[in-house]
Amino acid sequence: TYATIATVPADTTRYTDTTAAYQAGIYLYRVTATGTTDSIPSAEAFYEPIPGLVEFTQGLAKYNRTTGSASIPVTRGYGSHGEASVTFTTSNSSATAGTHYTATTGSVTWLDGESGTKFINVPMLATPSFPRQFKVTLSAPTGGMGLGGQTTHTALMEDPAGTLDSPWTSAILGTITHHSPAITVDGAIGDSIVGGTSPASGVTAESGHFIHRTHSGNGTLVMRVRGSNPAQNNARFGVMVRSALTTNSQMAVTLSSSNTGFGTKFLYRTATGEATVAPVAPEWPANANATIIACWLRLTRLGDIFVSEVSADGANWTHLASQTTSGFPASAHWGIYHSAD
Repeated sequence: TYATIATVPADTTRYTDTTAAYQAGIYLYRVTATGTTDSIPSAEAFYEPIPGLVEFTQGLAKYNRTTGSASIPVTRGYGSHGEASVTFTTSNSSATAGTHYTATTGSVTWLDGESGTKFINVPMLATPSFPRQFKVTLSAPTGGMGLGGQTTHTALMEDPAGTLDSPWTSAILGTITHHSPAITVDGAIGDSIVGGTSPASGVTAESGHFIHRTHSGNGTLVMRVRGSNPAQNNARFGVMVRSALTTNSQMAVTLSSSNTGFGTKFLYRTATGEATVAPVAPEWPANANATIIACWLRLTRLGDIFVSEVSADGANWTHLASQTTSGFPASAHWGIYHSAD
């Protein structure tokens, strides 16, 4: 069944149907000549007006804190029929609204026939800080427009003026998905990382962020891990000594996590390229403990002997395990290991 939408003069080659609803649907059109006895209707023309989908172009992106605003791209695609809008809302992650950024809620609108990228602008505050992130979420699209696959965006704020106090330096071991530079703020070191593989029993290499300095001979390295923010069950933090900055080098580490399934453990590699070892619980019961971050980690070297310890308060220490690792060079890289596979 067809309904007449207009009568137009002869030789008309184009007509716009202004009666079509602004929603997904299929429309069939035909043209019939009037004033003649031998004209049959034309072939049917097919038209499907689609409002499209809206989504972020990226799941995560870095933003320079000193610019004062994070300009976050959001795109309407796969259709542009009808005016449509989408609501956005910010939420805390490791960044806190009012301290690191300004909480922002609003909407983005595309006109009928309009598609492409527009920007959500979120003010960033100049509070000195480690790399921190907030999230932006899309919801409640209008005009028949749907949500695409990427409805949440993580905005990672970095301070390019931030520095890492000497003599510490950063190294990326192997391949990771993403990281932000480690910096020093108020005497503490912080960084951000996505990806990496942590030391584990039986593996021959690891990848991650290693913030280190060179030290020769005996020594003790102590670190207070305040926490992983946002919490990530597979994140690992450790105090580590390495013979070299290669992924499979000889090493020893006191390694902690945010889940009791792993807890805090001592792991070591006796020679470059060999499998990592975690001392077994029957011999070192404390190496199977469930201590998690926030906590204190300690690694001591006495010649070829490494001693691993953990503490919940920095005063009362639990001995995890000890190990002799022959051939470890006197001059080695001492530092902080971080991964989030």
